[in-house]
Amino acid sequence: MEHTPLTVLVVDDEEPVRLYLAAMLRKNGYAVLEAPTGDAAINIMREGNGEIAAVVSDFCMSGIDGLELAEWNFQDGFRPFIVCTIISDAATALQFLKFGVRDYVAKPVEEAVLVNTVHHAIHRRKLTRLFDDDETPAVQQRWAV
Repeated sequence: MEHTPLTVLVVDDEEPVRLYLAAMLRKNGYAVLEAPTGDAAINIMREGNGEIAAVVSDFCMSGIDGLELAEWNFQDGFRPFIVCTIISDAATALQFLKFGVRDYVAKPVEEAVLVNTVHHAIHRRKLTRLFDDDETPAVQQRWAV
C-alpha cells in the first residue's frame, strides 16, 4: 500500500522563512503548499478540496494577517492551525484561542518542535472531542485523517 503524504500549507510573507519551514516539513515526509499572503492562503484552501491537513501561519503579515486567517479557517472547515511567530504574549494567544488555535511555534523555529507540533495538531483531530468540555463544532462535524 502506497502512503500519501499529508499536505501542510505554510503561510509567511518572508520568503526565506517560508522556504525554511517548507523544507523542514518536506524533509519529514509532508507535502507542502506555500502562500506568501493570507489572501493567497485562502485561495489555496478554497481550491484544496479538503486535502490540506494543517496550516502553519505567521501572525504578522500585511493584508490578511495570521489572526484573520485563523478566523477564516475556523469558519471554513477548521483545519488544524499552527501559529508560527516571534510574538509570545498572552493577549495574542487568547485572540487565537477564540478561533480554536491551540498550537504555537516560536521563531526562530526548531525543526523537531515544528514537526512534532504539526504531527500532534493533525492527529489530535482524529479524536471525536479533545476534552469533555470541548464545544468546538468543527471537531465533531468534520475532518478525518
